[in-house]
Amino acid sequence: MKFFPLEQIYIVDGNSFIKEPWVEIERLEEFLGIPHEVGSQNFYFNETKGFFCGKETIQNFNSDWTCTRNKCLSKSKGRAKLVVKDDIMRRLYTFFDPYNQLFFSLVNRTNFKWEYKP
Repeated sequence: MKFFPLEQIYIVDGNSFIKEPWVEIERLEEFLGIPHEVGSQNFYFNETKGFFCGKETIQNFNSDWTCTRNKCLSKSKGRAKLVVKDDIMRRLYTFFDPYNQLFFSLVNRTNFKWEYKP
């Protein structure tokens, strides 16, 4: 890396973030060297949208009072994915594969799932 060493760059694994956002956030907290604050209790699965959204619990430490607030992305987010023909997907994967492999080698990550599955 020409201007910033790899040790100063955190790359989010989008697949991990979608499936278990708290796992990816914990990795980010560790990378930043900050205390672990976010866990699975901070998320709920939104059945309508089909992905995890945020959940915040506010507690009054002087009493037993708590309030939970759910927050999700706007209506324009979480839309159904476009259906792309198999031959086009195959061509896109074939075209981008060498660039992705180069990127993976530059960032020393081999655990990204980048493969075409028709």
